[in-house]
Amino acid sequence: MLHLLKKASPLIRYKKKNDRSGFALILCLALLSVVFLFVLSMMSLVSLELRQSQLREKSVLAKTHARFGLSVALGELNKHLGPDQRISASAAILEKESIDSGSELGGRRHWTGVWNANDKKV
Repeated sequence: MLHLLKKASPLIRYKKKNDRSGFALILCLALLSVVFLFVLSMMSLVSLELRQSQLREKSVLAKTHARFGLSVALGELNKHLGPDQRISASAAILEKESIDSGSELGGRRHWTGVWNANDKKV
């Protein structure tokens, strides 16, 4: 019986080596899953940053268009007002001192008028 145990001992040693290599496989799969989660999170982060940069680009473009439109509107206003001897102001300056909605101007207080700067009647 002692003779059988001596012959069986190399098999037991070999089996212990296989147990260790199974651990390496599990460790490798765990590391692979961590790397996969890292890549997945980086992809979502890049996607989010790309979306934000596109929104920023659209916002800058809208502000540029608004500035250009304001410049065109001021150019048209200067063209129609004539030389620098004219004054423009909103109709709200014609109100006495009340700011309430029952004033004589009503909804016309935001209208813009043009006055001659040389006019002494104002």
